Amino acid sequence: MPQCSLTHISEYSPPWAITTQRVTSDTRVIAVDMPNTQYANSQPWYDYRTSVDAIEAATGLDFFNALPVALQAALEAGVDAGEVH
Repeated sequence: MPQCSLTHISEYSPPWAITTQRVTSDTRVIAVDMPNTQYANSQPWYDYRTSVDAIEAATGLDFFNALPVALQAALEAGVDAGEVH
């Protein structure tokens, strides 16, 4: 069983609607690293926010690789602190 659930979400959904022309340094990206335990819901989901860079390091995957390198680096390095509902 996996030890955690890793995901990232951008503000453009569905995924096929994403074009490199629409993604900017202001695009909101939320990455979450949530433990796969029965106690994960003891904290709100937003407490598990992390960077896309951290998810890439844990998985070996490369997200946003179609973007220019500088933009990709900026989006992947940040940890979302935006409003949650």
